[in-house]
Amino acid sequence: MKVSARKIYIDAQHGLGNRLRAIASGASMAQKTGRDLVIVWQADNHCGADFADLFDYEGPVLAEALYGRMPTDVDFYNYMEVEPNSAKDAPVSLSEEKDLYVRTSCVVNSDLSDWALANQFLRDLTPSRAIRDLLEPFQLNNHVGVHIRMELGEGESVANYEDDSFLSRESFDTAQYWRKKSHFKVFIDRLDRLFAEDPECRVFVASDRDEAYQALETTFGDRVTYLRRSAFDRSKAQICYALADAILLSRCKGLIGSSWSSFTELAMRLAPAYDYVEMSGRDF
Repeated sequence: MKVSARKIYIDAQHGLGNRLRAIASGASMAQKTGRDLVIVWQADNHCGADFADLFDYEGPVLAEALYGRMPTDVDFYNYMEVEPNSAKDAPVSLSEEKDLYVRTSCVVNSDLSDWALANQFLRDLTPSRAIRDLLEPFQLNNHVGVHIRMELGEGESVANYEDDSFLSRESFDTAQYWRKKSHFKVFIDRLDRLFAEDPECRVFVASDRDEAYQALETTFGDRVTYLRRSAFDRSKAQICYALADAILLSRCKGLIGSSWSSFTELAMRLAPAYDYVEMSGRDF
């Protein structure tokens, strides 16, 4: 009789980019140790889509977290900094006698977490039929990807998935700082130089604000393409658009992204290779 392998549960939290990098980290650990990966994906106001809305995936996925009712044969780590008894980035060790459960929006702090294996796991995921339909019209052979992460920027109202209730004051202030570096006006200045250097270049743009799309399209016309949508929130439909955006960004030849954004990071993880990567507030 085959003995079941020990499990690694990844209780993925916050938005799409945060969740996928956390899961991928756990997947790399599971691959190295022969454990079974169990994805815990509970839709909430940060991410309104279920995992099955995004991927055709045959592995185990739980739609409800075990947080607060953990079995006794599980070592539990909580990286969610505003929750009771949490310890963000605490080093994780594996016990042969216990499963591992990590509640996190970040990469697991373990020598077993592997960047290359994690990214390959993400690339090997099969997008759902709905996502593949969104991808199908786009050919991005000579495009540079542009990701503009503006929410929380100066003067912007704060949505319920962007308020400070789920972050420490320090993390929230850091997010505010970097959002201000990622206003679409900064990207327009950078794209002015890009098109001057390479008039044949085109850009694929992904953003969390409609104003960014409109400003770039008004300024640069048909040199800008993007996946059109009517919602800018964290609903199921918008999360599906977001995953398609990330995949399309990963298919571009270069990336001009937003610093301190897990979504820019997701595009980088999904891309087999970029000719170059530039980040707001650092490179322009």
